Amino acid sequence: RGRSPAVLRNQAVWHLIWNGRSESADRAITELSEAGTGAPGDPLLESDLGAAYLQRAQMEDRPADLLRALDHTRSALELRPDLLEAEFNAALLYGRLGLRRLAESAWLSYLGKETDPGWSGEAAEHLEHLRAQGEPTSKDAVRSRFEASLATRDADSLRTLVGRFGQQAIDLGQ
Repeated sequence: RGRSPAVLRNQAVWHLIWNGRSESADRAITELSEAGTGAPGDPLLESDLGAAYLQRAQMEDRPADLLRALDHTRSALELRPDLLEAEFNAALLYGRLGLRRLAESAWLSYLGKETDPGWSGEAAEHLEHLRAQGEPTSKDAVRSRFEASLATRDADSLRTLVGRFGQQAIDLGQ
């Protein structure tokens, strides 16, 4: 007999929080994917699956998992725009993908809604760190941001890059 989506989700979250090993992220992804088949369109499952992919991307240096994480996180936010866990993860992901303006905007939005001092403190630290990094201007940095924007099909970010870096960004697109 199969396990319920709620049981699978709880087990997956336990693996992500308490085990902290890459095989735990793999197992969480498997369990959350299985749970999703029993509860399609569940924003919490989508958000948790995004978090699992994010964790695995960080632990194993798997950039493709950042895009998978962003996909699931965006799905969660489409299903439930007020889901703070997903909004927090979206801000993290935008930062990891080099989408600074989107990250900053997401952190500011999150901070305007979060009432828990622990989570808002962590978000404020991320925002401060992001702002302290400064704006990259080298050709490689622009290329990296441009490629991330293309990969995520982020038209707003692409417009921003072209507006900020002009011909350099246009040359990268050709």
